[in-house]
Amino acid sequence: MKIVIIARRSKHHKPEDFAPHSDAEAAHAFDYMEEEFFREVYGLMDGSGALIIAEAESEAAARAKMAELPLSKAGMLNCEYIPLKAYRGMKIAANLLRGKDAAEFLT
Repeated sequence: MKIVIIARRSKHHKPEDFAPHSDAEAAHAFDYMEEEFFREVYGLMDGSGALIIAEAESEAAARAKMAELPLSKAGMLNCEYIPLKAYRGMKIAANLLRGKDAAEFLT
């Protein structure tokens, strides 16, 4: 399943507190990209963290994997998890345009 993870640095720490963890955090992130757990990673415009598109068996599995990151272990990372499902709206709209009943596509 795909999961959006919004990972933000804890506001309870100063920017310089993160520096000792930077190399290890980057190494873990690189490993997660190679493992295809991290599918896409984007930096937030305000510099507070990242938006991650992840692939995991479940939200619980994604949470467990994120808990392994050095910043998570240090209590310096706050994550929000948003599980995704396939969007079927376009299929419904296309079939409505073809004269089919939308109800059969909602299940």
